[in-house]
Amino acid sequence: MEEAMLSTYYVQPGDSLWKICQNRYGDPLKWQEIASLNHLNNPNQIFVGQELQLPFVNSYSPGLLSQQDPIFTPRHQSATSSLLAQQTATKTFGRALFFVVADEFSPLSKKFVRRVSFPIDVADPRIIKEIIYPNRYGFTPRALESNVSIAGHVKGMTNSKYLSVSDLPFGAKRHGGTPFWIDAKKLKKGGVEVIPHETVLEEIKLALKKERTRLERRIQNGGTSKSIANLERSITTYERAVKDAIRDGEHLVEGGISKDLQAIKGPKTMLLTRTFQVVSIMGVALTLYDLGDAGMVSYKEGSIKPFTREATHQATGWGASLLSAWAGAKLGGAAGTLFSVETGPGALIGGLAGSAIGAYVGFVYGPEAISKALPESIRSYIVPEEKSG
Repeated sequence: MEEAMLSTYYVQPGDSLWKICQNRYGDPLKWQEIASLNHLNNPNQIFVGQELQLPFVNSYSPGLLSQQDPIFTPRHQSATSSLLAQQTATKTFGRALFFVVADEFSPLSKKFVRRVSFPIDVADPRIIKEIIYPNRYGFTPRALESNVSIAGHVKGMTNSKYLSVSDLPFGAKRHGGTPFWIDAKKLKKGGVEVIPHETVLEEIKLALKKERTRLERRIQNGGTSKSIANLERSITTYERAVKDAIRDGEHLVEGGISKDLQAIKGPKTMLLTRTFQVVSIMGVALTLYDLGDAGMVSYKEGSIKPFTREATHQATGWGASLLSAWAGAKLGGAAGTLFSVETGPGALIGGLAGSAIGAYVGFVYGPEAISKALPESIRSYIVPEEKSG
């Protein structure tokens, strides 16, 4: 076939070879010849944005493609079964799923972890619920007005204004219980003071040094055996506290964490976040791949149009995804609050749903919608068009 007798067609959402041949030539059964011409391994599945070489309508004749050797065996021969066999182009929806915007993009964002165990010494059901569901009610220290020092808290005097948290990925496992992840950035934004690990160690070591000095003086001054034994036990406790603080990666939060900060995530919500962070990163990688591929096509064709079209698709996909994720998160969070459940999953799931829907609309219809507001001279760079080969 002569190249001048062909035109390039960009597959659109909802297309199939059957539909293309029906609309273009008035004969859907020509799909087998089109598949053979384009060397399609699976003619029953084509993808949005895929380029197909099609004969011009006025140059098509039944024997035009007879020189092409089919490289596939048609799954069905009858018109009805051929129609059922073919799938409409679905790459757009599948691709849009990778425009997902998680509530936090980077998996490396700083997190603290606090483990919570069932309070066996508490009888009040309301208090129990507040303790075991900090993602709904926040974290509250045992004594906000306490004067217990940092070293005293770490040593074991937990009736204080501090909360122990860990910078380990799953928290201090020696404590057992359920891990809850706390967003360090949201704590800072909310004005919550976090005493860093280095300061915690300095305070403990300083207290340990003071206890050792007291012990030396007590021995020199002939102190009672009981007072000396008490100081020795205190020193042993501080030494163990230093080791535990290092092993646990311990930090301290002063004054508690309000639920209004939405900084706390339980295991299920955190799993969702991590999963969709991976999807988001894959989406970015696919975007770079698609843009690179379009750049190569532009280079080969000597035209900026393929790259411009792809860049517009990507921009509208991500833009709509971000906007819809924000709206979905707001609606999801509001629904969670309305039904008195954890707002984290509601906001997250709402955001992900909004993100996927927005991405699909933006990726498929965004370029065309944008182009309508542009001059005709620019419009052709964005909206796919048929062109002669």
